[in-house]
Amino acid sequence: MDRASLVRRRQQIREKENVVTGSNSLALDGMKTSIPRKKKVVKRGGSTHTRSSTSEDSQSFKVVENVPPPAPKRSTKSNYSAEANGGLIVRQLLQRSQFGDVKEFLHSITKNELFQQALVVATYVQELKKKHAEVSEAVDEELVQYQSKYRAVASDLADRERRFDEQEKEKNELLERLKLAQDEYQSLIVWIREHEDKFKALQQTKQDQAQLIEEMVEVRRQREEQLSALGMEREQAFRFAEEMQEQNSKLQPQVTMVNRDCERLKAELKEEQRATKQLLLEDQQKAQALEHLSSELEDARNQVSTLHGQVQLEAISRQSVTQERDRLQQQYQLEREDWKSTQEHRDALEKRKADEFRKMDLELRHLSQTLSRLRIEWESEKSQREKAEVRLQKLSTFLDETKAHTKSLEEETQQLKTQLNEEKECRTCKEHALQIAHRDLQALQKNCREQESAKLDAQSEVASLVQRMKVIRRDHLALLHRVEAPTQLAAQWHAEMQENQRSRS
Repeated sequence: MDRASLVRRRQQIREKENVVTGSNSLALDGMKTSIPRKKKVVKRGGSTHTRSSTSEDSQSFKVVENVPPPAPKRSTKSNYSAEANGGLIVRQLLQRSQFGDVKEFLHSITKNELFQQALVVATYVQELKKKHAEVSEAVDEELVQYQSKYRAVASDLADRERRFDEQEKEKNELLERLKLAQDEYQSLIVWIREHEDKFKALQQTKQDQAQLIEEMVEVRRQREEQLSALGMEREQAFRFAEEMQEQNSKLQPQVTMVNRDCERLKAELKEEQRATKQLLLEDQQKAQALEHLSSELEDARNQVSTLHGQVQLEAISRQSVTQERDRLQQQYQLEREDWKSTQEHRDALEKRKADEFRKMDLELRHLSQTLSRLRIEWESEKSQREKAEVRLQKLSTFLDETKAHTKSLEEETQQLKTQLNEEKECRTCKEHALQIAHRDLQALQKNCREQESAKLDAQSEVASLVQRMKVIRRDHLALLHRVEAPTQLAAQWHAEMQENQRSRS
C-alpha cells in the first residue's frame, strides 16, 4: 500500500465515523422529541418528575433509531394496548420502581395487562438482544477487518522498515564507494599533476638538447669552414713553396758564377767564398725547411704571407749581391790595372761586405726564428685540429646519443599522452558514475523521506484505529449493561408481584 491509498483509506474511515455520529445524534433528537414529558405525583415524597430525569433516561436508549409515538395516557381501569412501545413501558416501570408507586400500580392493574406488559418487555428484550447480537457481530467483523488491516499495515510497516534498512545499507555502501571514488579521483589528480611536471621537465630538457644540438651543428659548420679555409691556405703555401724552389733553381747558376769569381779572387775572396758556401748551406737548409714547412703548413695564411715578404726581401738582397759581385768584377778588373789606387777602396768594400753579410746573417736568423715560430704555430694548430676533430667526433657521438634519447623521450611523451587521455576518459567515466550514484542517493533519500512520512501516517492511523477499538469496546460494554439492566428489573418486579398475590390470597 502506498501513501495515496493510505490517505484515501483514512478519509473513508473518517467519513464513516462522521456518518455514524450523525445518525446517532439524529436518533437521539428523534427520541427526545417522541418521548412526552410527564409529571407524576408521588405520595411519599410529593416530588415531581423533572426534565433532567427524562433526559437521562432517554440517553440510555440511543441505540433505538425509530421510536413510535407514545400511547395516550390510560386510566387505571382501561385495557392495555398490545401495540404499545416496549421502550416506553420499560421506562415507565423503571420510573415506578424509582418513585415507589409499585404497589398502587399492582393494585390498579389486572393480570392480563401485566402479562401483556411482560410480553411486550420480553419481546423488547429479545429485539434488543437481536440488535445487540447484530451490532456485536458487525463490531466483531469490523474489529476483524481492522485487525487484518492492522496486521497488513504492521507487515507493510515491517517490510518498509526492512526496505528502509536495506536502502540505508545501500546508501552507506554508496557513500563509501563515493568516498573511495573521491579518494581515487584526488590521487589521480595528484598523479596527473606529477606527470605533468615530469612532462614539462622532459619538454624543457628536450628543448635544451635541441638548442645544444643546434649549437653543436653551428660549431661543426664553423669548423668545416675553418678546415676549408686552412685547406685553401695550404694549397697556396704549396704553390708558394714551388715558386721558391724555382727561384732557388734560378739562383744556383748565379751562385756558381760567384764561386768561380771567388776562386779567381783566391785569397782576397776566401771569406766571401766561405760566406757564399755558408749561404748555400743556409739556402739548402732553408729549402729543406721550406719543403718541410710545405708539408706541415696548413693553417698559416697570414704567417706565410709574411714569409713570402721575407723571401722577396731575400731575393732582393741576392740580386743586390749579384750586382755587387758584378761591380766587384769590374772593380777587380780596374784594380788589376791600378792595384794601389783600389787597395783602400777594397778595404772599404770589405767592410761594406762584412756589414752586408752581417745584415744577411741577421735576416737569415730572423727567418729561421720565424720558421721555428711558424713550425710551433703549425704544430699547435695541428694539435688543436686533432683536438677539434676528437671533440667533433665526441660531439657527433653525443649528437647521435641525444637523437636516440630524444626519440625515446618522444616515445615516452607519446605514451604519457595516451595514458593521460585514458586517465581523462576514466576520470569522465568516474564523474558520470558519481553523478549517477548521487542521483540514486537523492532518489533513495527522497524515497526514505516518503516512507518515513508514510510510516508516521500509518502509525497515526493505527493509533486512531486502536482508539476507535477502545471506544467501540466501551460502547459495547455500556450497551450490554443497558440491555441486562431491564431484564433484572423485570425479574425483581415479577418477584414482587408474586409476593403481592400471595399476600392477597
